[in-house]
Amino acid sequence: MAGVNLAVIGGGSAQFSYGLVRDLAALPGLHGSNVRLMDINEHRVRVTHAVAERYAAEAGVDLTFTWTLDREEALDGAHFVLNCALVGGWRGRGYLREIARNHGARGGRRAGLGALWSFHQFNLFAGVVRDMERLCPDAWYIQSSNPMTSGITLVNRAAPVRAVGLCHGINAVNHIARTIGLDPEKVSAQAYGLNHFIWLKEFHHEGRDAYPILDEWIEKEAPDFWASDACSPSHSLGPKAVQMYKMLGLYPIGDTCTPGGGNWPDWFRKTPEMTERWKEDTGVWIEGHIRNMEGRIETFKKALADESTPLGESLGAGATGEANVPIMDALANDNSGIFQVNVLNEGAIPGIPSEMAVEVPAYVSAAGIQKLDFAPLPEPIMHFIHERTQRIRDQVETYLSGSRTRLLLSILGSSNLGYDQAQALLDEVFAHPRGRAMGAHFA
Repeated sequence: MAGVNLAVIGGGSAQFSYGLVRDLAALPGLHGSNVRLMDINEHRVRVTHAVAERYAAEAGVDLTFTWTLDREEALDGAHFVLNCALVGGWRGRGYLREIARNHGARGGRRAGLGALWSFHQFNLFAGVVRDMERLCPDAWYIQSSNPMTSGITLVNRAAPVRAVGLCHGINAVNHIARTIGLDPEKVSAQAYGLNHFIWLKEFHHEGRDAYPILDEWIEKEAPDFWASDACSPSHSLGPKAVQMYKMLGLYPIGDTCTPGGGNWPDWFRKTPEMTERWKEDTGVWIEGHIRNMEGRIETFKKALADESTPLGESLGAGATGEANVPIMDALANDNSGIFQVNVLNEGAIPGIPSEMAVEVPAYVSAAGIQKLDFAPLPEPIMHFIHERTQRIRDQVETYLSGSRTRLLLSILGSSNLGYDQAQALLDEVFAHPRGRAMGAHFA
C-alpha cells in the first residue's frame, strides 16, 4: 500500500502529532499518506497542522496534512484511526474531583468513582468506533489514550471494528537497564498483564538472566540511589516499586505503581511519614507531569514562530521509538514485527477473562495481530488482576447500561459513600455544565 488515509482524533495534541509526523517521515512505506488531524479546539489543531506541514516540507517527504473540527469528515474512508484524545485535557475532570471531595469520597484520584471518572473517555471511544462502523468499517482503530484496558474492552463491545491499544510503558525496561548499569541494546525483556499493570516476566542481558543483576543492585546500590536527587517521587526504581517486586515476585514495569497508572497501591502513603519514607508524592508527580505537557505546548509555539531554525533541529528529528506508526506499517505493508499491544485476551494469559483487554507482546503483520502464548503470572499478582478485571467489567457494563440505578450501585459498591451522599453527588455532577452529557446518558 502506497501511503494510507490516517485520521487522528485529538489531532490538536502538538507533542503527540509532532512525534507522529516524525515517525511517518522516517518510514518510506508510509510516504504518500494523507493525515487528517481532527480536534474540537480549532486553535490547537491549526498550530499542529502548521507544525506538521512545515516539518514534512523541511524533511522533503511526501505527506499531506489537513485539519478539521468534524469527526465524520476525518473518518470517512480512513484506513487507520488513531485516537489520542483526552476529553477536557489534563485538568478537564477536576470538577469530578472537587464534587467527590465535597461529598466525602475518600481514596485518592478516583475514590471508587471509576464509572464516573471514565465516562467522558468512554463516550468518546464508543462514539468514534460507532462512527467507524458507518464510515470506514474496514479500518483499524488504534487507541493511544487512556483508560486503555477498559477502553479497548469497551470498544470491542461497542462496535465490530478491528481495535488495538498501544502504550509505551514497556519502554521503562530501557530506563531500568541503564540505571542498574546495563546496555539497553543488549537487553531483551517480556512483560505482560493489564495495561498499567504489567510485570517483567523475562529479563535477559546478553542472553543471560538479568534478574540477579537487578537483585544485586537493589541490595548494594539502591539505598544510595533512593537518597539522591536522581530518585524522584514514584520513581520506577524507587523503594515502593522494589518492595512490590519483593512481595509479588516480578518487577512492576512502566506505570504499574506510579501516579500515571493510578498510583496503585496506596499502602505506602497512608500518612505523611509513610509518603516521605517511601518517596511517594502523588500531587508532586501529577502536577509536574501536567506542567511538563503544558510547557511542551509553549515550546512548539516558539519553534513554529522561529522560521530561521528547522523544526528538526529545535524539536528533534527521526523516529521516536513509539509504536503507532510502525504498527500501521506492519499492518498495511507487511513490515512485520513484535509489538506490545492491548487486545482482547482470548486465552493468551491464563486466568484472565477472554473478553478482557490485556497488554501482551504480539506478532503483527498484514495478516493482523497474532498473540503469543504466555505462562501464568504468579498467584499474588493474579489476585490483584482479578480485582481489577471485576472493577473494569463493572465500569464497562455500567456505561453500556445507560442506567442511573446501575451507576448508583457501582458507586455504592466501590466507594465509602452512603446512599444519600451518592445520590447527592450524582445530582451535583449531572447539574454541572461538564456533567450534563453524563446526566443525559444515565437516564
